[in-house]
Amino acid sequence: QQVTAARIVIAVGGRPIPPDFPGAEHAIVSDDAFYLPALPPRIVIAGGGYIAVEFAGLFQGLGAQVDLVYRADLPLRGFDEDMRTGLAEAMTAQGIRLHPGRTITRVNATGTIRQVTLNTGETLETDLVCSALGRTPYTADLGLDAAGVTTGAMGSIPVDETSATSQPHIYAIGDVTHRINLTPVAIAEGHALADTSTAPVRATGTSPPSPRRCFPRHRSPPSASPKPKPPQTARPTSTSKNSPRCATPCPSAPARPS
Repeated sequence: QQVTAARIVIAVGGRPIPPDFPGAEHAIVSDDAFYLPALPPRIVIAGGGYIAVEFAGLFQGLGAQVDLVYRADLPLRGFDEDMRTGLAEAMTAQGIRLHPGRTITRVNATGTIRQVTLNTGETLETDLVCSALGRTPYTADLGLDAAGVTTGAMGSIPVDETSATSQPHIYAIGDVTHRINLTPVAIAEGHALADTSTAPVRATGTSPPSPRRCFPRHRSPPSASPKPKPPQTARPTSTSKNSPRCATPCPSAPARPS
């Protein structure tokens, strides 16, 4: 089946990057966490990004003992430093055990028990290992090369300020662009594209106008030198029942039945 359209939007998102440490087959990725048959009593989460932090808070709130292992000194690399510091303190106060400056080097399994070895030589015993080491754009099987769409690192799709790809009638939004991979950002990009991509595609192959609308549709941008308003003339007033502008007297309203 073939479907044609004047515009095409690529919004397939991303998928978890699988871990590559020995024993990775004994770990799950973040997507698998939604299909667990039961809550494990103890969980080790690898990663310090927002997905790892979210799952750490979620599992701890449900009653599991959570160990969060990440290689940076604070979680959420790239975010505000004060917020990162406050987050680490809050997570510790909630009972989440933080292991900064560490990575997982091996996972061994004995029955349902997992033995996690860190780069420092420390070991953690747990019931589940969850890898949240980032995501990659889900573009491998889309055939973008055949469509002439340029891709970048990790299969990401570069876009301009209008969310247009190297093909002006094909757009990409959300995690597939691998810029700011946050749900609110993807939602905002979708709204902006939907609100501003109504201009016709030009035959010359150029992109439609930039999707920026600073003023509501029913208003025009204020000019640099606004036109002076015409002088207001006072309306005549009258105490008479009939307006002086009426040519004939207004009929009296009929009496309402009691």
